[in-house]
Amino acid sequence: MLSAEFVMKPTHRFHRGDAVDKVIERMNRYKVDTLYVVDDEERTEGFVRRRELEAIRQNGGGPLRKAIKADFPKTARFTPLNELYGLYESGIPVAVVGDTGRLLGVVYPLDLLATLAAAEEVAVD
Repeated sequence: MLSAEFVMKPTHRFHRGDAVDKVIERMNRYKVDTLYVVDDEERTEGFVRRRELEAIRQNGGGPLRKAIKADFPKTARFTPLNELYGLYESGIPVAVVGDTGRLLGVVYPLDLLATLAAAEEVAVD
């Protein structure tokens, strides 16, 4: 059975102390609208969305912590793919975390659907 580990991608992350402009620059570089924030031990603390960061910047700046959301979808790396589908209600990529909360990667909705569709094709053939 395929698991989250099979489809997870390396994640682009940042630390709570990074500047808002630096995080937006990273989003532009990697062409993403959501990034996860980690602590010094790479444990997941939350995520930010581009729109919140842009709002902070347009309002004259401010601390990054105002944009960090601590409630995020997460799973273990051995979670079966069919169990991940319900985690996408928020539209946020699912964080794949280790036993200590360390961020191992992310699963994007399109990657999950493509993998499930390919597995279905193989099963039908």
